Amino acid sequence: MFCGSPTPLDLNGEDILDVTIGFNHIAVLTAEGNVFVVGEGSNGQLGLDVKRTEIWEQLLVPLKEGQKITGVYAGYKNTFLLIKNTTD
Repeated sequence: MFCGSPTPLDLNGEDILDVTIGFNHIAVLTAEGNVFVVGEGSNGQLGLDVKRTEIWEQLLVPLKEGQKITGVYAGYKNTFLLIKNTTD
């Protein structure tokens, strides 16, 4: 997963809009509005029912009509998604 040299990242060919790094996890928001996560998840910080993943997993976020994800933020053992209502 993590290595000492740069490694190209391909998330279904999507451009990266925002990235955040927590203690042992990373979350990426793509320009298409998709969120991908990798790393430690034992505290639920990945939003998945896994303790750890070494491959990028797409997080399926149940948004309501008119909502879109505009940012990702990570803390020590948590991750936040900033969601904006586009109909207001």
